[in-house]
Amino acid sequence: MRYPATVVDDIGNEHPRKNLLLAPDTPADAVNEYKTRRAEVLSQEKSFLRESSKRKKTFRSEDDDSDPSIARWLVEAKESEARAAFYEPLADLDYDFELRHKQNLEIARQLPLIAAERRAVLDELESARKALSEAKTAGQKEEVAIFKQTRKDRLTQLGDEKSQLKQA
Repeated sequence: MRYPATVVDDIGNEHPRKNLLLAPDTPADAVNEYKTRRAEVLSQEKSFLRESSKRKKTFRSEDDDSDPSIARWLVEAKESEARAAFYEPLADLDYDFELRHKQNLEIARQLPLIAAERRAVLDELESARKALSEAKTAGQKEEVAIFKQTRKDRLTQLGDEKSQLKQA
């Protein structure tokens, strides 16, 4: 089966084929060089991805956010930045690497914004809860004071009435 020398994307733009194994009329030495380079890169990628948990642990130790979702998102953003930096020089080798590079760049760009938005919402929620509790206690202070005074007056009146009944 023969493949064309270019690849057409969804909107009709033509791009040169990066995978030399599928490109027509590619010299054998270029194909062999491409195969060895791709095999090296795939082994580097495996070792890089194996170290992901170690990197995430160091990222977690750097971040001290109280909200677990925000902390997780920030760690994922830093990991995506590291992955984007890894895939950046490999983007010209294969479209798969270019896709991974772009995906990780987008994740690294969006997750901190999402985390900041959640932090703002949580801070606003906390301030609203504080304002609500202050409003409840401030509105009740007068009523509680009136109730205590009325109760005290009624108890003294009850005591006076008891003493009058005992004398009678």
